[in-house]
Amino acid sequence: MKSKPLPKTLLADQYLLRLVSSQDEERVLEIMKDREIARWTTVPYPYTSTNFQQYIEMATTKWNARTGLHLVVVDTNNLVLGATGADLNWETATAAIGYWTAQSERRKGMTTTAASALCDWLTEQGFVRFEAKVLCGNVASGKVLTRLGLQLESINRGTNANGCGLDEHARVDIEHWSKDLTPS
Repeated sequence: MKSKPLPKTLLADQYLLRLVSSQDEERVLEIMKDREIARWTTVPYPYTSTNFQQYIEMATTKWNARTGLHLVVVDTNNLVLGATGADLNWETATAAIGYWTAQSERRKGMTTTAASALCDWLTEQGFVRFEAKVLCGNVASGKVLTRLGLQLESINRGTNANGCGLDEHARVDIEHWSKDLTPS
């Protein structure tokens, strides 16, 4: 499948998904004070201004190369509530999705709504496989992925953390989730 232009925004019910900007730094730094985000993701802790600049650079570089669509989720006041994104492999029509959510927005459906809008857009572009890696024990992420139609495919035991969780040198168990839309 040939790569296509990526949007700068997507609508997700009452939320807007958009590219991250330098104006989001203060809010993102505030959200990232929550150790639970770092505990379950590859987001570093403590999260610094340098990390935020790296996040913008990564999102912009991947967007320009059409290899990733990483968007913040904002409310009607343009306040960042979380983020969702996907690394894109156009050749295999596969998207590796991920997300993080501000503590104040958890258990409200925002993450599912935002990730669903992203997956719907990717499906419209021809993506047929969605994948996600989740640290074992992250029940909330498993619930989001189940709502998106992904299924637990396998578990890699004793994997090097590679920045996942608070101890980057720890060995962790990683769940692999997937959804395949390829016609049988």
